[in-house]
Amino acid sequence: MRRYKFLTKDDVYDAFNRLRDAFLAAKNGEEVEEIIKGILTHDEKLKIGRRILVAEYLRDGLGLDEIAKTLKVGKNTIMNVAKKLDENSIFLDLINKRR
Repeated sequence: MRRYKFLTKDDVYDAFNRLRDAFLAAKNGEEVEEIIKGILTHDEKLKIGRRILVAEYLRDGLGLDEIAKTLKVGKNTIMNVAKKLDENSIFLDLINKRR
């Protein structure tokens, strides 16, 4: 969060709430797609999608080196995703439930 150190705690909460509200506004997959296209860059969409793949691979039991080689991602990215998966593993269940 060093990049955003100038933001207050309220600024951060407001930004997160706006993001959550944007995704909750969608009624179906087409609306989700329109929201995603409207607020995320190609790079951001790619990064998020690849983090989901990393989480799925971790849940499937693949090792750090295998994931890094297969997806061509850094080990820091894998470790960060693993930490998030440990902290809140339900996110992957929710994604898969809607798929």
